[in-house]
Amino acid sequence: MVYRISTNDFDFLALIYDDEEVIEKLGEENLIQIECDPREYAPIWQTLSVRFEPALAGKSDKPIPDLQVHSGHLFLSERALKSLRDILEPHGELLPVIYSSDNEAPKEGAIFNPLKVVPANARTSTKDSFGEVASLFFDKEAVIFKTNFDDYFGVFCNGVFRQRVIDVALSGGCFRNDLAQFN
Repeated sequence: MVYRISTNDFDFLALIYDDEEVIEKLGEENLIQIECDPREYAPIWQTLSVRFEPALAGKSDKPIPDLQVHSGHLFLSERALKSLRDILEPHGELLPVIYSSDNEAPKEGAIFNPLKVVPANARTSTKDSFGEVASLFFDKEAVIFKTNFDDYFGVFCNGVFRQRVIDVALSGGCFRNDLAQFN
């Protein structure tokens, strides 16, 4: 079974990139915070500092999640990185970051950049009149992947990855059966 990984925005802080640092270290053509396409960042990657802040004027006493989807990439806390490294490495890039919040000291984590692309089933996947994904289905699955059908915005996984996350009790990620539903 395939799942869309989504983010619990209500109970956790939100990932924020420093745009100036991204441009300085990666260049204006590699804005990972907004670029969703499956490009390789590892050859040019320099460790970034990312922050976690309240989403939509929420409370700052919320914790940093272990997992958070952001523009087609998956943030991994220090704990998530240790727990998922072996299952993720064959399917993309683990890009090191230092993360912190007002309530938590800096720690080492990663941004997982999925490079595996799985095409949507063209007969059963649809978009509405605004070009938004209305239904999404796959004939194949992979451990973790993106699709061009949603412009690489989503991160999808199979049951093996989902079960690993559940088994090690990682926080922040939600798994949706409705692949067209963002949150």
